[in-house]
Amino acid sequence: MITSKAVLLVLVLTSPMFAQDTPDRSPTTTTKPAVDNPVTLVERLSEMSKHLSGFTAKYHGVSHDEPFDLRLVYRAPDSARLEFIDDTGSMATWILDGHAFIRGDGEAKTLASDLDIKKEFGANGGFVKVLEAEFPPPDGYDPRGGPFFSVWPASAKESGKSLSTSVSWYTPRMPLLAWLAHPKDWADAKQADGKLVRELKDGSQVVLSLTTGFIESISRPDGAHMELTSFSESVDEADFVVPEPKPDAKDEMAKVKAGLPALVDLMRRAVIYSRMSYEKDTTGEAFQTKLAKVFDALFTPDAVAWHDRLDKELGTNVDAFATWSHDRFKQIGGDAQARRELHQQIAERRTFYDQGMEKVLQGHVFEMRGLDEIGFTKELIDRVHAVERETYETVGRRVAADPFLAKFDAAMSDAEFGK
Repeated sequence: MITSKAVLLVLVLTSPMFAQDTPDRSPTTTTKPAVDNPVTLVERLSEMSKHLSGFTAKYHGVSHDEPFDLRLVYRAPDSARLEFIDDTGSMATWILDGHAFIRGDGEAKTLASDLDIKKEFGANGGFVKVLEAEFPPPDGYDPRGGPFFSVWPASAKESGKSLSTSVSWYTPRMPLLAWLAHPKDWADAKQADGKLVRELKDGSQVVLSLTTGFIESISRPDGAHMELTSFSESVDEADFVVPEPKPDAKDEMAKVKAGLPALVDLMRRAVIYSRMSYEKDTTGEAFQTKLAKVFDALFTPDAVAWHDRLDKELGTNVDAFATWSHDRFKQIGGDAQARRELHQQIAERRTFYDQGMEKVLQGHVFEMRGLDEIGFTKELIDRVHAVERETYETVGRRVAADPFLAKFDAAMSDAEFGK
């Protein structure tokens, strides 16, 4: 089914129900691993995925008693396509050199959206430089951006979905196949017949091929399932030709595009936390200083947007209030009591702005979830969140709140107010 909800997910560029990943290692170069440790096997598959030049993978499945087909196509280094087809229509997402294109045809509507993700990610190059300096990347780091596929049982937060699939783009480059990105997650998987079988907490089962690196099947307790029906290392160049939008196509990406800067910041925060997981010493002041520098570089470019947000969220505009105050001063003339009351109103409004801005700044940063899954202790999580909040409030005060109040003070300091 093609729905507006499905299109909104495209920003993390998600297809209606599923997000697909592709195997990294090619069947022709695969050899039987000498070590049967699941983590070692997945590490090997992940490494081999870096050299994959292309593939076409097809899946068939059932979700909510409705059949569907899923097709994933990749051509190195920067071209990817994910296509979802069911009885109600189809939706395809292309990512070509960091630019996303969505085309959908369904019973209810026809969709067409374009999004330049690379441009959004390149908007804050200063942050990347600071991050690289304070938290050097691990071995094998690739600074280029690139696409990646993901396919997994849907989480509890993804209401209405049994399986979650997406094709996305990110810089620095992510592992091409998201399910191979964290080999330690497969530590408890069972090995049998050239496959790894992983049982999840919610009762879902994921089967991974040790020959191709692809997920061969997913099954869920609710009956939803999908199976790999064909895999080839060949690619049809026609798969990367994006059709022109149809005349009646609707672009439902407006909300997503408006929220893209916030999403980019969220993903950058995730990179910070991920990079920190490689740090050996996270207890001293030096670590906190490095954190503050990185968060400072992340938050500072938001100054203009923060000014607008403060105006909007505090419910009034400094210029409008200044105009009203000046007009009121002229009306009351030499009435001393009325002047004192006006000055009191101005002082109260300034306090309102000051306290309101504090709430806006304090409420922006929310806790990142899943940090315990990448080895963070509760103490470290609490400390890092505290540094992040403090840095955000400091930066916000410097680049937004203080200038905002300075503007207010300037507007209210006219000599005619008798100050």
